[in-house]
Amino acid sequence: MERTYLNDLFDFLKGRLDMLTSDEVNQLHWRYEDEYDECEIEGWHEDIVDKLGCTKYALGCSKIVLFFDEYPDVVVKIPFDGVRSVDYENDFEVTNQRTFIHDYCADELDIWHEAVNANIEEVFAEEAYVGMYHDLSLYAAERCNMDYRYTELSAPSEDSKEKAKKITKGIYSEVNEYIPTIIEQHGEEFAKKVFKFIEEFDINDLHDGNVGFKCGLFKFVDYSSYDD
Repeated sequence: MERTYLNDLFDFLKGRLDMLTSDEVNQLHWRYEDEYDECEIEGWHEDIVDKLGCTKYALGCSKIVLFFDEYPDVVVKIPFDGVRSVDYENDFEVTNQRTFIHDYCADELDIWHEAVNANIEEVFAEEAYVGMYHDLSLYAAERCNMDYRYTELSAPSEDSKEKAKKITKGIYSEVNEYIPTIIEQHGEEFAKKVFKFIEEFDINDLHDGNVGFKCGLFKFVDYSSYDD
């Protein structure tokens, strides 16, 4: 992504974030869970993202992802500092706070650069660092169609599935499911490089909610892994 584009995006985000209170900005640093069942509290950030003017948003284990109509080609990613447990029965008091050992967006950016060096970036959604708003890290990533199972993914041929088995050699990996599609779109040798790369960098959490398509081509869209 061009630095000029990222600078414009930062100015836009700063204008939106300036509309939040310091407490609301602070809440963007954290994932919130119910202390009793350790389940994510749905809707915790909803008022905040509405105030930001987002079209929609998505929550992962390690980050919040914001969608703005003004920037239709990218999503904005903000890494969580960790998890806060809250007590529903006591005015949502924060009862515990666990800090992550990673900035998962920074990890993802490192993987992106490694993929570029390995000449396999075609299957990774591009990521870039936008800037810092106070102590809130902002990243941009290529926006993809996430509803891949029902829209753009045709069933791989039996031939591609057999070639994929030779590549994976019985090694279980979350990426195995996608190797036949990568073979059909980029060839067998390219797919071998991707599989080796995923294994070498021990990239995990590649479930079907973390992949998508862009212009009909398969992409990993969240590849930071998760081990907290």
